[in-house]
Amino acid sequence: MTNCSMTSDDERRRILIITLGAMTGTSSHLFDELSRFLGQDHTCRNIWIGLPETSVFGRVLAVIASNFRHLRDLPWAEVIMVHAPSSLSLPLLVTARILGKKLVVFQWDVYPISIDGVPYRKTLARRLLYWLEGLCLKLADVIVVPSEDFRDFTTAYDPVVFPLWPQATLQSLAVHRVPSLDGDFHIAFAGEINELRGLQECCAHLQAWSQTRTVLHLFSDNPLGWEPEVNDVLRIEHHGRLPRELLQARLQQMHFGLISLHPLLDQPGFPSKTFDYLAAGLPVLYFGRLLPAFTDELEKRGVGVDINKDEEINLKDLYEDRISRLEEGRADYLAFTQLSRERLEPLLVPPNTKQRALRRRT
Repeated sequence: MTNCSMTSDDERRRILIITLGAMTGTSSHLFDELSRFLGQDHTCRNIWIGLPETSVFGRVLAVIASNFRHLRDLPWAEVIMVHAPSSLSLPLLVTARILGKKLVVFQWDVYPISIDGVPYRKTLARRLLYWLEGLCLKLADVIVVPSEDFRDFTTAYDPVVFPLWPQATLQSLAVHRVPSLDGDFHIAFAGEINELRGLQECCAHLQAWSQTRTVLHLFSDNPLGWEPEVNDVLRIEHHGRLPRELLQARLQQMHFGLISLHPLLDQPGFPSKTFDYLAAGLPVLYFGRLLPAFTDELEKRGVGVDINKDEEINLKDLYEDRISRLEEGRADYLAFTQLSRERLEPLLVPPNTKQRALRRRT
């Protein structure tokens, strides 16, 4: 448990921040950053509910035990903040609601996950998790989504749009050593490789619409999952997962960072790897499900390109255009996404019991 600093401001709140899943995951880093920022004006207490590497039954027991262990923190708190999948903290959220605490859920993921109407990894445990997630969202006073792309997918009647924010370690622009434009183009993909990422579809798209010799560098623990076509346009190199510091160094040797989602994914997204790529001085390529709110901001600020259209992809021209605008555009994008008091303070206002029901769709 970590206590954040507080000021003498009479309006300071006591905020309980619940982090779920792996301590090394993106959500954990984001909530650490949130806690540090809020701690400048308020008092924060951080708790963690993890998923141990054990059987499903063992995980359920561990999550329940962790929830009940932290019940003692609820009387202290005025505001509870949690991120998806918030169902892992259901006992805490139910008790907090009974105690009249304000509940803020950051809905960074929309469940159940499916591709073209087909459930992804359909298991009884996942179906139960998704059902419980719906209950947690009904408990929330405020549901926060990262972009307008989520508005039609959330159960909130009046969601708060609040983009993902850069982590402190990803805010300084690295000295980017521009690779030679005389040889291959090098594109990095960092993250999990699975059907949701649509890498196979992305590779097919590049092969169909780009004549630039390209090397796609994969930084992931996961196997590729398909046999890539051998051709003169695209070559794949699989490097495995690297520690964050080493990954950032390798990213600086690339031309682009790739964000890919399956084109038929039924849910929106706001990929956090955007910040990793920008921190390494890389412009972003996006392929996948259309996310106009996400990609419009990247393109408007000159730090990314949506390559979904069935038209020629000239990587040389794209790179020269984006790299010339990247430093200024990156600063603009970080300003657009950074944490601010103006965005956060409305989330901390005590709940109005008369309006609670109106904030959720029937």
